[in-house]
Amino acid sequence: MIQDMATQIRYRALPLSDLIGHMAEQKELECLPFLKQCAKRCEEGIPFPKAWEQSVEQQGKRPYLKEKDLSILYAFGNGLGTTDVEGQLANCRLHSKLVEESLQHARAERDGMGRLYSTLGILAGIGAAIVLA
Repeated sequence: MIQDMATQIRYRALPLSDLIGHMAEQKELECLPFLKQCAKRCEEGIPFPKAWEQSVEQQGKRPYLKEKDLSILYAFGNGLGTTDVEGQLANCRLHSKLVEESLQHARAERDGMGRLYSTLGILAGIGAAIVLA
């Protein structure tokens, strides 16, 4: 999402409400329902920063988004539209890097928990076999 926004900012220079509307229509971003909500609020005349914050707060509570991820989204939205194109692109680069770090952390956590659950499953199976024997 962030990389696509950076491309749109650089080459199309759309107003934020149009940019968010464009992002909300993309099929590959359907897993981020706050985009549609934000676009709707912008159409209703709510200023972008407030629409973004309310939408992330309301729609961002998903099991796959941790508190750190939400704080990155809040900060990203607060930086959009507040500077010139280069400033917005820098905002996109910064938050893209933060999202990448968060993703790496989530993958490492998943791998660690995967091993734990496998071990617990094996031990539970052994325990059940002992009880049944």
